[in-house]
Amino acid sequence: MSTRIAGTVGYMAPEYATRGCLTCKADVYSFGVVTLEIVSGMSNTNNMSNDEYLHLLDWSEELKQQGKLLEIVDQRLGPHYSRDEALRLLDIALLCTNTSPARRPRMSSVVNMLCGETPVEVVPDEDLSGDLRPNASQPCQSMNNGLTDWYYSTSSDPSILLHNSKESDLPSSSSPSLKL
Repeated sequence: MSTRIAGTVGYMAPEYATRGCLTCKADVYSFGVVTLEIVSGMSNTNNMSNDEYLHLLDWSEELKQQGKLLEIVDQRLGPHYSRDEALRLLDIALLCTNTSPARRPRMSSVVNMLCGETPVEVVPDEDLSGDLRPNASQPCQSMNNGLTDWYYSTSSDPSILLHNSKESDLPSSSSPSLKL
């Protein structure tokens, strides 16, 4: 069994890449990155001229702050796309890629937003520029304001998946611990 951090750079949630805290919100982050790639038609890291790199998430956050978020839409589409739908998808992607796991939606909420069953929560501009990640000296913990969060820390006990059960759709606290 390996306890080292593994994943593809650019898709890993910041709390996992920097501290080894694997939460259920890490997949939400990755989904947001993939959504940005789909809408833009670009990889999350693109090699530009003069050995410069474009990080798709950084660029999208910058465009959002400038009020030019639609500039990230794949130009090969020309005018043949719904501006409202593109903005909705981009807002969902930015919500999913928030640096703070506590501010990312649950995947069930993302599905509801994608289906149009609930309105898209818009990311405030101050969330785009600030680093809201927990302090690196803090232990991994549930980071979602009282909702159940599953997490696994590669830095503490690599043999147990820890959980805090408060939701009916997750196994109860009487469920056996999962060994990795």
